[in-house]
Amino acid sequence: MNYPRGHRYMLIELLTRFILLILFIVSEYAEPFQRKIHPEELWLYKNPRTDSYVPTRILWVFICIVPFFIISLSNLLNKCKADGIQAFLALTLSFGINGVVTNAIKLIVGRPRPDYFYRCFPDGKGDLKYPCTGNKEDIKEGLKSFPSGHSSFAFDSMVLCTLYLCGKLQVFNQKGRGQFGVL
Repeated sequence: MNYPRGHRYMLIELLTRFILLILFIVSEYAEPFQRKIHPEELWLYKNPRTDSYVPTRILWVFICIVPFFIISLSNLLNKCKADGIQAFLALTLSFGINGVVTNAIKLIVGRPRPDYFYRCFPDGKGDLKYPCTGNKEDIKEGLKSFPSGHSSFAFDSMVLCTLYLCGKLQVFNQKGRGQFGVL
């Protein structure tokens, strides 16, 4: 096919994100490393199960809506379509890379969550010498404690917003020093 040069670059950009999305999805369902838990450290993993402080659906709203709002507002004020497209491409690329790297580390490290024992033995009676009796998905997720996906995505999103705003406000050069309210 004979695409114009800009379209080819955009296709490559979209293909890159699609590949990262596939890698992220595959890594979400992959089996994590199974660490041996010694009896003297079992107390670390016997905390009761609790819900996340920030539920996943709220996290995704936060990390997607805030950058979208900041980029869109800047775009409305500056009316630069190319800048908006590049900002959204940067955001989606950073999400893809962050997701794949975070999941890869989780799978390699296999660090149990503090409530791992109760994921393994929901009734609270059991011994890690024997196979787990809990829900297989809960047990698998229980071995994906480090690094925190919530923290890494929130950090990724907010750093990108910060750098984007710093660039728009030109805080890294002489022109932007001492100016306020310029977006």
